Amino acid sequence: MSSLAGAGAFAVEEIPRGAIVHQFKGRVVDEDELRESYSDLFRSWIVQLSEDRFLVPEDRWNDRGAINHSCDSNLVMLDSLTLVARQRICAGDEVTVDYSLFHGEPGRLLDAVRCKCGSIFCREQVDGSDWRRTELRERYGVASFSPFLQRRIAAASISPSSGM
Repeated sequence: MSSLAGAGAFAVEEIPRGAIVHQFKGRVVDEDELRESYSDLFRSWIVQLSEDRFLVPEDRWNDRGAINHSCDSNLVMLDSLTLVARQRICAGDEVTVDYSLFHGEPGRLLDAVRCKCGSIFCREQVDGSDWRRTELRERYGVASFSPFLQRRIAAASISPSSGM
């Protein structure tokens, strides 16, 4: 069991930095279909691909649901669908992802979620505007955000830093 929430996901063996840990799978829907057909789906399971395209899991209870949020996650985005190890992850460690790396709209997908990750970087609340936070872009590097959010950061003229 996770100290963060639910069962969690844990490394069964050491995972080297940069190794692929998870690939999101599902079907792409527009915002209308998302609201009509997936209003009951836990929103952290949805990946925003563009302003009006979202990846929803085929199975509403897939293994993605076990990867908890942390404000200092050990996974980052490699591309729109792939999570990689940000650092070496030891066997037995919980694997986590910062939801702000792939959610970009407050209230649209990710209403403010209370966080109790216990990290020294804990924001206590996570929402879809966190990608704008300078400290997150500096900690993770812009390349660690989804391509959709990388484009948003560039369009907002927010200074990028290097990835992982």
